[in-house]
Amino acid sequence: MGKPVRVDTLLAAGTRIMINVRSETRDGDTRYVPYITYAHGSFNETENSLRVAWPIKFGADDAPLEGSNSASPADYLSGNWEVMTVPTTNVPKVGDNFVCHGVPSTSTGWVNPSASGNIAGGLNSGTTDITKSIVLGYMTNARFEGAILKTADITK
Repeated sequence: MGKPVRVDTLLAAGTRIMINVRSETRDGDTRYVPYITYAHGSFNETENSLRVAWPIKFGADDAPLEGSNSASPADYLSGNWEVMTVPTTNVPKVGDNFVCHGVPSTSTGWVNPSASGNIAGGLNSGTTDITKSIVLGYMTNARFEGAILKTADITK
């Protein structure tokens, strides 16, 4: 079991937290990588209130390094974690709701939506390998929305 580390200490970050872990091979080492979604309370009622974070640097013990610092100068991000705001169309309702997410470990089972499908950009045979992606779902002031943060290599 790893030691706790700070991820994002800026203002009121880190409410309504959800964590998932995926086994990944990075730099020749296989390790369990935590993926965290959370609400940034200082930006409630804005389209900038959802965040996702995952470590990109690890210590000698394969544990994630500190993501931010609460000492002086306070609350800077160290660069050891990727911390990003999730782009949303509508204002997320995070007061009573979690930011749900998943970190797929297989690319099978995804279907190609029809031309009138609900997934913008579509998931099809040309889609980036979703085993390096994060799939999110959240309530907004208008409806339930989702996002797929996808890349060829989420570790960079």
